Amino acid sequence: MVLGWARNTPREFVFSAKLPQTITHRKAIDPARGIDVDLNEFFEAMKPLREAGKLACVLVQLPGFLRFDPRRLESFLSLLKREGYLIYLLKGSREM
Repeated sequence: MVLGWARNTPREFVFSAKLPQTITHRKAIDPARGIDVDLNEFFEAMKPLREAGKLACVLVQLPGFLRFDPRRLESFLSLLKREGYLIYLLKGSREM
């Protein structure tokens, strides 16, 4: 499916992909819950877009119930950095 997106869209068209809720909500971005496997599967699925220069960004939308934990966040971000992604953190209007 993703390969088709890369092949069948105009050259200048880019995508933003959203991390699955399995990673962000069910496993709460906790590396101890095996999200590295889920991230690898996600990034492997997005590989055709990335290789075609059509993956503009990856959205990480966290659930409102998730409490801020700097260690968990740093561990999660290190997994993303390992994939070679530049990371921007945006804070919403509510406290984390």
